[in-house]
Amino acid sequence: MPPGFPGFPNLERLYLVGVTLPYARAGTQLEHLILASENLAVLELSNLGTMDGAVVVDPWAIRAPNLRELSVTMPMGVDFGCRITEALPKLEDAYISFDCVFGTQEFLDAFQNISTVNKLCFMVAEFSINMLEGITCKFENLREASLNIDFGQLSSVLSIDSLLKFAPHIEHLEIQTLDTELDKEKIDEDSLNSEISSDLFASLKHVSLTGAKHRENQMCFMKFLLSKAGSLQTFAVTFMFDDDGKSEWFENKCKELIECQKASPQLLLTAKVTQDGSCQGAILDQLTGHLKVQILIYESKGFVQMICARLAPMYI
Repeated sequence: MPPGFPGFPNLERLYLVGVTLPYARAGTQLEHLILASENLAVLELSNLGTMDGAVVVDPWAIRAPNLRELSVTMPMGVDFGCRITEALPKLEDAYISFDCVFGTQEFLDAFQNISTVNKLCFMVAEFSINMLEGITCKFENLREASLNIDFGQLSSVLSIDSLLKFAPHIEHLEIQTLDTELDKEKIDEDSLNSEISSDLFASLKHVSLTGAKHRENQMCFMKFLLSKAGSLQTFAVTFMFDDDGKSEWFENKCKELIECQKASPQLLLTAKVTQDGSCQGAILDQLTGHLKVQILIYESKGFVQMICARLAPMYI
């Protein structure tokens, strides 16, 4: 910045998405600009480009003592130098996708410095492993969390274990499934019991899982969680149709969820189905101990289907 430039003292929100840092050390200039914006409360940095597509860039830091919301997206191959090297003491809400610095101390430092948040969304673009392993700082304020999981590999599923260990008070958990063709590893109740302590689920009240298909690993995890989470109030799963559009597997999976063991006496279970990304309708509601199935007729691409009709007489 020019000498004597006071920055933007009244700037409260800054969004930089898909723009290019136009010259060498432009990141450092952006760092100074952010620091000089003393009232900055919301910052989004997503997929910034570098001069001439440089692979090696000079790191620069986010320094914003009054920042409350932060979103940083740096997938593999898109390292524009952003680092979180200092504590952000007032941060409440963070969206972090940091594939490009995974496995470094900078990755661990970033989590240490955002540990005040009460809402965290952590997304993985390239890795099907436990990227949260090794984070030891406690997120005592964290109540809402989102992450994406490859249920085809146990290591990725154990990201949930790591998350609940460093954030023991999470009440709302949103899980997005990574779309993989096959389960590369078989996950069963024994493997989950050996890796995940059931008391980690004690604080959970609301859990959602989106993008589920009729994969055994996904179903195994859902039934495992339902059998352990004693304080769970709602569990919402959104299934996706396969290409053939058949619903028989879906009826079977709904039945499995209805019949499986549940630790919570007040659980409300809901299932939905989507096709081409748009929600088509809720399928069932369940209260453990007082089972109810709500049958909904919905239209999908011009034809009407009724799901779970054959299940209804068993539980009404």
